[in-house]
Amino acid sequence: MRQFKLPDLFRDKVVATNSASSDMLATHHWTSDWRACADGLGILPIKFIPHYLSDVDDDDPRGPIDWQRAYEELAAYKDTSLPIHALKEGEFIVMER
Repeated sequence: MRQFKLPDLFRDKVVATNSASSDMLATHHWTSDWRACADGLGILPIKFIPHYLSDVDDDDPRGPIDWQRAYEELAAYKDTSLPIHALKEGEFIVMER
């Protein structure tokens, strides 16, 4: 996705995302797939955790997710000045750029 100029493509448009697509737009995120922090494209100056406090992956062989630990890991990851948006299932935020 880095080869595309997404901010230019998104200009004057409404962009709706969920889960992994939000991870992609955020500067940093915590992913339940890898249970680790990672970098997004940095289009939105935020840190993001999708599915927060949900039972997603409860049947994973690694066991249930420790959401508090996930939040703390993301808080300490790289740019600590960025706000964290940890959204529960069905929650959303609206951001304007």
